Amino acid sequence: MSENTSIRNWSSRALQPAQQADICQTAYEVFQLTLSIHMVEIVVNVTCIIANSVPIVYTLREHLFHPNLRILFVNLSVALIVRACFIIQRSVVHWIVYFTYQDICELPFDDETCYLMSTLYLKPVEVLILTIFSISIERMVAVYQTEYDKLERKWIGILLVAFSWTPLPIYLFTSVLDFLNYQEESGTKYIQQAYCQGSINLTQLQTIYSIHYPGCALVLIILLVQYWRAKQKSRSVSGTW
Repeated sequence: MSENTSIRNWSSRALQPAQQADICQTAYEVFQLTLSIHMVEIVVNVTCIIANSVPIVYTLREHLFHPNLRILFVNLSVALIVRACFIIQRSVVHWIVYFTYQDICELPFDDETCYLMSTLYLKPVEVLILTIFSISIERMVAVYQTEYDKLERKWIGILLVAFSWTPLPIYLFTSVLDFLNYQEESGTKYIQQAYCQGSINLTQLQTIYSIHYPGCALVLIILLVQYWRAKQKSRSVSGTW
């Protein structure tokens, strides 16, 4: 097994499967609100998807902001929706496992699958960071180029959108190759492991994140409403509609 793969699987291999199962059981016994937390995550993130759909529709329909800023705001809302979908999927899996299996910790995954799953859930966070960074870049260009607002130059916005989503396809491609190499080097296609308990033990952290992302969407809606009100007020003063 390669050094990188060994490092990646260190946390899962540090404990025996029986120990991992005990940790999983303890998580559900100690944290009685585990399933409730996952249900809250589902409800909150469905709200997040709805809340982010509003800015997308309104921004495109009303042609708010500079075209590039409009593209990037829509991109930000899409990134938030993608992240919300990832959280919903993870919480739904916990509910299905809980009510489907007699032993909620008997669902087995191999080491590399657990690693890929946990890492994949983090990729939308990187996309969000790059998306916000892209908006900052676009605004810097708008400040330093006096003719920027008079020209559309949509290629800048499209390029920044592509830049913000770069980590996800690269990770998916490299992870598939890494997983195939892992199976070939380990000499087996299936290693019995306890259900990936990492996400169970981090339910409180998950809740914080699942609340922050809808919060970003609500802030974006408030900003759009304030901008729309200011625009309508300026139109009424100037007498143009």
